[in-house]
Amino acid sequence: MQDLLEPLWLLPPVWQWLISAVLAGMWASFLNMAIWRIPRGESIVWPGSHCPICNHSLGLRDLIPIFSYLLLRGRCGYCLTRFGPRYFLIELCLVSLVSLYYYILGWSRPFVGVCLITWLIMLISGILLQRRIDAGILKLKQGSGGFTFIEIMLTMIIVAAVIIPFGNIFISSYGRAIKNKDYFMGWNLVESKLEELKLVPFNKLESDYDLYIKTDRKDDNIFVDERLSVYSEMREDEEIFYQKFSDVYTTENQLPEVPHKKFVRAYEKQYGLPFEFHSRDYRYLRRVVKVEPVKIERNPKFFNKDEYGELPPSLVKVTVIVTIDSPTLNRKLEASIYRAR
Repeated sequence: MQDLLEPLWLLPPVWQWLISAVLAGMWASFLNMAIWRIPRGESIVWPGSHCPICNHSLGLRDLIPIFSYLLLRGRCGYCLTRFGPRYFLIELCLVSLVSLYYYILGWSRPFVGVCLITWLIMLISGILLQRRIDAGILKLKQGSGGFTFIEIMLTMIIVAAVIIPFGNIFISSYGRAIKNKDYFMGWNLVESKLEELKLVPFNKLESDYDLYIKTDRKDDNIFVDERLSVYSEMREDEEIFYQKFSDVYTTENQLPEVPHKKFVRAYEKQYGLPFEFHSRDYRYLRRVVKVEPVKIERNPKFFNKDEYGELPPSLVKVTVIVTIDSPTLNRKLEASIYRAR
């Protein structure tokens, strides 16, 4: 079955949606016929579609979901008898719901399951409602107020069968979408920072702790005059700094005024780019940069350490770390590049 459907899964999303909508319209047309015939004890197989007033068989132009109702203006194309908007509304409703399900779930097993359950609940609800509307015509019991106990229980079972699984599917799909959003934003931060670091000259590459804390001038330390414990801990302990610091800000109020100005000045000097605030969607993401020298073992036959002394590192590992700590996702993303002198 999966092999047969595989070509359909390769279609562009627009074609997948169009096929889903056409099939939904066809099933809605069948649904209308079943809702009309089943309460009357008629077969849903034979005879073919026909006008219940003049019994004239319906042609192709009479059976196009949604469009036939609009083209014929809600009338039979042969006896001109007007029929109610139920046919149009059911077809429009089912096509709209299937389109919504496809937008949320895509072509998947949950999508097929939800579509079938929706079709069944519309069928059973329509039959129950049609029975009550046609009670006099079908010689059903007259004068019984409200629904019977069996009808109430059946409705409750149907609603539970639909709402519970569909609710779980919707919630899980929504949760996955939010997680994926945070995940993609995190990788966007990683990739954009790596691109910026590729433009920084080799001799200017620095870790964030060296860039903002271990500065050549004491006054350039962004937290040098801060007395709050969170800033003093970041200033004194490099490990704590990388746990709490971030160069991703959504508002100016996330840092005190003076440290913020020093941070922006150091950032723009390092990367040669104006600092920009991120949108509020990034408030759960933190980003830091680490630069570590890569030790290269030199062959003593060709390199005399006593003669040449220690050479500066010619290869460094540049790592960007993004931490996502949102209500739906807790993850650390990390990517590295190597820069040679």
